[in-house]
Parts: sequence; C-alpha cells; structure tokens
Amino acid sequence: MSVSKPLTGGVLQDFHAAVLCANISALLVEEAQQELDREQEGKGNRHRYQINRAVALGLVKDNLAGLLLGTQPMETAYQRLKLKIKRRREAVKPGRKFKRKRHRGHKVKSNKRKVI
Repeated sequence: MSVSKPLTGGVLQDFHAAVLCANISALLVEEAQQELDREQEGKGNRHRYQINRAVALGLVKDNLAGLLLGTQPMETAYQRLKLKIKRRREAVKPGRKFKRKRHRGHKVKSNKRKVI
C-alpha cells in the first residue's frame, strides 16, 4: 500500500492563484461579452463577435497583482481591465471547422539510433 504525500504549500498556492485568476477572468469576460452583444445588436454587422478568452486570461494574469494589492481604486482598475478585454474581440465565422491532420508515424522508426 502506498502512502501519498500531501501537496506542498508552493504547489497549493500556485493552484489557488490559477483558480482565482481563471474565476476573475471568467467574470470579466462574461460582463464584457454582455456589453459587446448589446452594442452589436443594432449595428447589423456581417459577423457576430466574441471576446478572446485566452487573451483575457493573459490580461488578468498581468494585472492580478495590481488588483489584489490595491495600488489603485478597485472600480477604476476593474473598468479599465474590462475595457481592455472588450477590445480583444474576434469575429465568429459560421462554417469554419477544419479537421485536424493527424500525423502518424515518426521520422525515426525507433528510439535507438545508429551511432555510426
């Protein structure tokens, strides 16, 4: 029977920081997406737009310390970050699905290579 060791403090801290960052990012993206949808209703654009979630997560990661340390008023930082996220939008183009090409086989047939 094996006994598992508890996670160290650094690993747990990293995990909780990532979860906090993802949650804040999800809240900001949801609010920004609702505002973006309201703005786009009357415009008659060709495509629907959505927030780029990967970029939003990166922006939140970069600004997380400033949000938590309170170097500026929370509302100001929140609104500025939401505006930055709202600017990073992408058009959703219907019918844009492409199958991935799966590469089978390797250039080298085995893990053992000839020395000479």
